[in-house]
Amino acid sequence: MNINSKMLFLSLLLACTCLLLSACQRSTEIVGMWELMLDDDSGETAPYSGYDFRADGTVTFYNGANDGLTLSVGTWQIDPDDQNLLELSFPIINTPKQSIVFERVDDVLYFYTDRQTHYDSAYAKTDHFSFNHLIAQAQDQYEKVKADASMHCNLTPEEIIASLKQSGLPIGQVTSFTDPHHPTGLLKEPNMNLAQAASFDDDALSETLTQSCQGMVEVYDDYTIAKQRNDYLCIFEEDAGYTIQAANVLLRLDEHFPESMRTDYQTVFNEIVFANSTAVMQ
Repeated sequence: MNINSKMLFLSLLLACTCLLLSACQRSTEIVGMWELMLDDDSGETAPYSGYDFRADGTVTFYNGANDGLTLSVGTWQIDPDDQNLLELSFPIINTPKQSIVFERVDDVLYFYTDRQTHYDSAYAKTDHFSFNHLIAQAQDQYEKVKADASMHCNLTPEEIIASLKQSGLPIGQVTSFTDPHHPTGLLKEPNMNLAQAASFDDDALSETLTQSCQGMVEVYDDYTIAKQRNDYLCIFEEDAGYTIQAANVLLRLDEHFPESMRTDYQTVFNEIVFANSTAVMQ
């Protein structure tokens, strides 16, 4: 190999090394914890939001407020063809893969809807989330979500209600909803056409309050649809009562049920659902 060939080879090797180092630097530049920067002029209590990007390609996303926090665990990568495009995937909550245009300026991470507009959100680099005090509870809830997503219950609503009664809960009349043209229109509500449902009276509470106090069991084809329905109902919890999810099943109790009774129902309900569930392939 002559001197010119050697110089060309070394130049190419150096260029490739520089490109490799540059790519490695870009792919790890967002590793770390980033918390949403709030608008101090809003005058409102802003939500908590933060990302924890880890070097192994996993990410935890936190979202919530003072009254609670949720977390989702997924994967991240920088698009190999576009170093300003972040790809996120959160498989357990079954969300589509997200592609976010981003830019890091010093210790601020900016997210954009597209490249032509002002940024949508900005996250500051941190080593301590302001919502750390809520993370343990969020982690417990996430473990429950994982457990729910991994199981499928094949019991009908009527079978679950019968098991609740056999466990000693004061269940009276049971009404099944199997016809989408039922006069109540129950199965016409969002996602309800994908569920089996049955309601029941709580005789003890109805007698105490001298009014009908009811619960409902809804069985869905899969966990994701049940979760969507649960999240929807929780928005209206004060008016719609209380919703408890186990796997692909929801237990709904109206607003008259006191906390102690809700706890009793929840304990027995969870035991019944998981004792009659099979594992779902992830």
